[in-house]
Amino acid sequence: MTYLWLKAFHVACVLLFVGGIFTTALTLSGLETPRDAARMAGLQRLRLWDRYVTGLALLALWGLGIAMAVQADWFAAPWLSVKLVVVIALSGLHGALTGNLRKAAADPARALPRYLRAVPALIAVSVAGVAVLAVAKPF
Repeated sequence: MTYLWLKAFHVACVLLFVGGIFTTALTLSGLETPRDAARMAGLQRLRLWDRYVTGLALLALWGLGIAMAVQADWFAAPWLSVKLVVVIALSGLHGALTGNLRKAAADPARALPRYLRAVPALIAVSVAGVAVLAVAKPF
């Protein structure tokens, strides 16, 4: 597969992943306790979206990103090392959000951690940093 096709599919997967992680973070950050039946049904739908779209997009963007880095011989580039640290953190954050989403969808009385309120801003800053590193390749 040519580099441009890898890049196009990678960017498409990034958009799906970022949209999904933002949706989950924003939903959880504003979730109140107790939750009514309609809210619980919405959380179940969001869990399905997270599993089948956001999660699969994350796997695909990792695979495509690694393929691009190998093809372009970027693994020695310092900017890629910094980008990988942020991307690993975002991947871990997705796991934490998924766990909290699962718990919130299972128990309408379960209170969520307060740190979730700061997560959308953290995602925004992280994604902006990754975009700058990927486009500018500053070092």
